[in-house]
Amino acid sequence: MTTVRQDAWSQSDDDTLAETVISHISNGRTQLEAFDQVASQLNRTQAACGFRWNSALRKNYTVEIQQAKEQRLNSKPNNRQTKRIDKSEINIDNVIDFLVSIKQIINDVKQENLSLRSKIDDLNSQLQNNHLEIPMDEVRDFARMLQKVVQMQENDKEMPTG
Repeated sequence: MTTVRQDAWSQSDDDTLAETVISHISNGRTQLEAFDQVASQLNRTQAACGFRWNSALRKNYTVEIQQAKEQRLNSKPNNRQTKRIDKSEINIDNVIDFLVSIKQIINDVKQENLSLRSKIDDLNSQLQNNHLEIPMDEVRDFARMLQKVVQMQENDKEMPTG
């Protein structure tokens, strides 16, 4: 008689893990997030899910993984990202558009850099201006008070106790 481990992976568990990982890949999320999600669903650890995926399942889903990656790339917004150009579509207009978008990104980064430098300069100026300057007459007054305290302590030591 063969015994089945209580923590053995069922086909249903494997399917849940594979579907979740592939879904995460196609939506631009990480496999670690998928492992975490499945771990809570199946009452397993994230490490167990990752191990199962990498040791037993991943090699069975190479086509689905590739399709999920392509889907992710095709659905990415072009917000501050350069557009992927098919080699068959390469022409001078596409190259110019690409270079213009790169130039815009560089200009945005330069502008942000200037803004951050300005903020740093402002903060440095504020730090320098906030150094406390204690007027000398206050320093002298404090020294006199300290001197009186020292004298009073010396007088207390010299007074005989009766």
